[in-house]
Amino acid sequence: LRELPTLRQVGWVTALSGQALAVDKTGVQRLLQAGGPVYEGDRLETGRAARLSLKMVDEARMFIKPDSRVTLSRYVLDDERDGASASIIDLIKGGLRKITGLIARRPGSIYRFRAGVMTLGVRGTEFVAKLCGSAEDCRESAARGEAQARLHLVMFDGMIDLQRPEGQQVGELVLGQYAVVSGSGVLQPREGEPAPGLLDAGETERFRQLQPAQGGIWPWLIGGAALLAISS
Repeated sequence: LRELPTLRQVGWVTALSGQALAVDKTGVQRLLQAGGPVYEGDRLETGRAARLSLKMVDEARMFIKPDSRVTLSRYVLDDERDGASASIIDLIKGGLRKITGLIARRPGSIYRFRAGVMTLGVRGTEFVAKLCGSAEDCRESAARGEAQARLHLVMFDGMIDLQRPEGQQVGELVLGQYAVVSGSGVLQPREGEPAPGLLDAGETERFRQLQPAQGGIWPWLIGGAALLAISS
């Protein structure tokens, strides 16, 4: 008989509204519930009115938005071997807010957040990422590979560097910034309010509090060079 893969718990559900399910790496589907486990390799799916909150083994937090699919492709916290810890998350559809944990802060660890046209390298940060149906409106989720899909990013803390799947660095985003990635992988900084449907009410208020005073400036880091974006 073929031996079934071992499921390794890497986190648990801390809150759930609406219906969400997981498909593990053996293909078995289960409904998620508060307090229940999530495993390495799980594909997590939320319904159109569902919100799912997770706490991971490294103290990271994920808040998965409605109508989303996220895969915990690799998740390893190794306290004994340098460079053995890894977190690789794949955003397949929709979006989430992510607060990084010990893995992202540990030197030598592997941390990647992959969203199709762009891969995010993150060190000690909090961000929102969502695949939306257009560059101007996030009320409808989109999936990787769809022609109209656009990746929207908001930074609440720290910094992320962005790379195309082949490894070419595109730029960096820091605290308080909002940007959209085009279908061809071009990073497009935005001023003003993020697209409708991207942030919930609490996130919107936090974003507004992070914006510079009237007439201030933000340094946008594109391809390693600073571009000053003046707020009007």
